[in-house]
Amino acid sequence: MNYKFSDRAKNAKPSLIRQISARAAGNPDFISLSIGNPAYESFPVKELREMNDLVYERNSVEALQYGPTEGWPAFQQQIKDRLQETKGINPAGNNIIVTTGSQQGLDLMPRVFCNEGDVVLVESFTYLGALGAMRGYCAKPLAVKMDADGINLEAMEEALKTVKNIKYLYLVPNFQNPSGITIPLEKRKKIYDLACKYDILIYEDDPYGELRYTGSAVPAIKSFDTEGRVIYAGSFSKVLAAGLRVGFLCCADEIWAKMVSCKGNMDSGSNITSQLIASYYIEKFDLDEHIEKVRALYSVKCATMKESLDKYLAKGCTRTDPDGGMFIWVTLPDYVDEKQVFEDALDAAVGVIPSIAFAPDEDNPGKSFRLCFSSPTIDQIKEGCRRFGEVTKKHCK
Repeated sequence: MNYKFSDRAKNAKPSLIRQISARAAGNPDFISLSIGNPAYESFPVKELREMNDLVYERNSVEALQYGPTEGWPAFQQQIKDRLQETKGINPAGNNIIVTTGSQQGLDLMPRVFCNEGDVVLVESFTYLGALGAMRGYCAKPLAVKMDADGINLEAMEEALKTVKNIKYLYLVPNFQNPSGITIPLEKRKKIYDLACKYDILIYEDDPYGELRYTGSAVPAIKSFDTEGRVIYAGSFSKVLAAGLRVGFLCCADEIWAKMVSCKGNMDSGSNITSQLIASYYIEKFDLDEHIEKVRALYSVKCATMKESLDKYLAKGCTRTDPDGGMFIWVTLPDYVDEKQVFEDALDAAVGVIPSIAFAPDEDNPGKSFRLCFSSPTIDQIKEGCRRFGEVTKKHCK
């Protein structure tokens, strides 16, 4: 049969992560430094089991029934309170939508704001799930070059001056996926000023913001948003448990109302049981204390990967030096064939993701690779970096 897929479906492309997983299948020696999963040992299993039992003791009917599309009210309030305390985000004029993981927020944004052919500004390499969501609504992600501290302001303003139908800027300002870069405060303020000047929205995606290992936290762009043009996205996947599939958006009331309507057409509301488990965990336990344990775990893994890459990478390769998050970005010399490096790494039984997976413009695939340190063990990080380093030495003069 000749299936006539929609233009939106035609824009959906196979993931390189699946290709890596296929090579890993059946090979117990394979080391994946590719998938950005939380560490299994970071999950508070005992406490979450207790909270699950508590949900069915207190709220069995509510947990098994449809719930409010926008989220469980008490949980929404907990999120508001936490954002005000930890991010300095004023709840006045803003509201919370609980989403089915952070990916649903990425899907809602172009669904609500983009018509076919509209443009979204993104950094030259950015989260592949966000790119997929934009393309899924036939919006066009437009790459803006990056500096060592994030998006280049001059290039951003030039795009705003010359390109029509730009609807919003997508940023991961803390420990960016894939580069690990954090945008400093003064640049964040200038980004916001440009958004105001040219009247565009900002989608501030912050799933890693609480995973800082060194230095001081940088205020959220949303914290100095006086015009309601920043949509702040957060998640409990990286700090509590990814399988709960609990994320959230904080946005102006008018945007909130439209997003709730569109979310209702998607799923009628996110899983109530998961929301109640997370809500009771916040009520009964110290979430900040748990996050400190997660930071301590990842801090050691991050340092181990940095040391291992410095030890094993070929001369001419560079890496980023993140203060947190889950990722390190390794860049090869310009003359190296990055496709062959990717294949040779797979042959060496190590999975790393090439920069083309994060490229808005496939004609500019880059010469970089994202390595994730959160889920592999310390020994796997050391050995995986050694294998990848040997591959780089094969290709670098």
